[in-house]
Amino acid sequence: PPPGAGAPPPPPGGYFATARAPAPVGTLPGTHARPSKKMKKLNWGKHNEQKVRPSSAVWKDIIASPFSSVEMDGQQLRIEELFSQKVVEKKKKDAKEDEKKKKEPTTVTLLDGKTHLNVSVFLKQFKMSVPDFIELLRKLDTTRIEADQLKSLENLLPDTDQLTTVKSYKGDQQLLGVPEKFYLALDGLSGFRFRVKVMLLKLDVTEGLQELWPSVNTLLQACNDVRQCEELRGVFRLVLMVGNFLNAGGNAGNAAGFKLDTLLKLDDTRANAPRMTLMHYLVENIEDSQPELMCLPDKLEVLAKASRLSVNSVQGQCTALASRLKAAQKMLENMPDDIKEQISEFIDKSIEEVSCMLSEMEVVNAKKDDLANYFLETAKDFNLENTFQLLLKFTKRLTEARQENVKRREMEEKTRKRKLQLEQDAQKKAAKKGNKASNGGAVESAPLVEGGNILDNLMSEIRGGFQLKSGGARRETEAE
Repeated sequence: PPPGAGAPPPPPGGYFATARAPAPVGTLPGTHARPSKKMKKLNWGKHNEQKVRPSSAVWKDIIASPFSSVEMDGQQLRIEELFSQKVVEKKKKDAKEDEKKKKEPTTVTLLDGKTHLNVSVFLKQFKMSVPDFIELLRKLDTTRIEADQLKSLENLLPDTDQLTTVKSYKGDQQLLGVPEKFYLALDGLSGFRFRVKVMLLKLDVTEGLQELWPSVNTLLQACNDVRQCEELRGVFRLVLMVGNFLNAGGNAGNAAGFKLDTLLKLDDTRANAPRMTLMHYLVENIEDSQPELMCLPDKLEVLAKASRLSVNSVQGQCTALASRLKAAQKMLENMPDDIKEQISEFIDKSIEEVSCMLSEMEVVNAKKDDLANYFLETAKDFNLENTFQLLLKFTKRLTEARQENVKRREMEEKTRKRKLQLEQDAQKKAAKKGNKASNGGAVESAPLVEGGNILDNLMSEIRGGFQLKSGGARRETEAE
């Protein structure tokens, strides 16, 4: 350099940068050289070049633009400095241990860390080898796996890139990790994705039918019991009779019927007697005139279950099962013959059973409209679930009012007896006072002892209950 000009600038990458020949144009970015140290890994989802080049993705333009190794020369040392793995000095071991370690095979991991871990954890819960698990899928065996586990397996099934990664391995397959072996085995099982879906469908349909049939039958029974219940009609008649009597002469009188929610308003009309309402009177009237009506809660005991069911929910679950079965039936046309042989009969029978269930739900909806007309409610706004809940509350209230009437009668009886006792005590007290008044207000004195002294006569009077007088008796005694 000329005098006073100073040192020339360092070449790209610093004075210690290793000179490398430029990589040919078109090489994938960052692949022109390997790190000189063992580096930490970036856990990413990788797109293969075979997938990118025929696509219109952003990556196609990136890898198509010219790339030179000079772009990395200034960064390689810095990257190695920041992201190289720390070298841990190992303690010296015996030659035997080193020789033993060399003989031990190293597990080869091809999948990213998260996938490798998730698949490993999933397979460990079954306590079976990879071939045994593959055989379970081949036979569509749902006796050793649950629906939740199949849903987890659906999320862990390999995509195209992951299958390409494990299939491209040319080394000893015995050295592969369990997840890698599992993915390779899945690749050799025809229609493995559909097999998992069918097994999950089989479990869901079986469980769904077992749960839905009791619900459908409960709804049917509740509709029939309410519609045919004579006791309910009898109670309605009494409520209508009493209500018209109470409302006589007003706009609310002369009613030919009432809305269902009236049944829960009977407690709002309070009687003049303490702790008594129109509901308590109704129960009292029923027990006196028509005691057979008090079995209404027993006649409608199905309401306890039916009130927890929703017609729309049951209908929706049935429809969803039917849709899944039909979709599976359509997909089955393109599946291998062994899958068709194992699952076709199950799907056909399930479709038939779900269709039968949907027909029963149509009957439920027809009975719902019939009940709306029966109770003179608007069919559009009539809700079967709310109706069952209202009737259930009313039947429970009947039973509660009956118990409250018993307690009230017991308290009234205790009050009557206590009042009678007080009256008897008052009469006895009055009689005692009357006796005193008839005797001049004093008790007849004991006769005096002749020849006795004053002290003897005084003691005799005290024993007889006679009140002491102011000397009159003594004077009379002395005069004698």
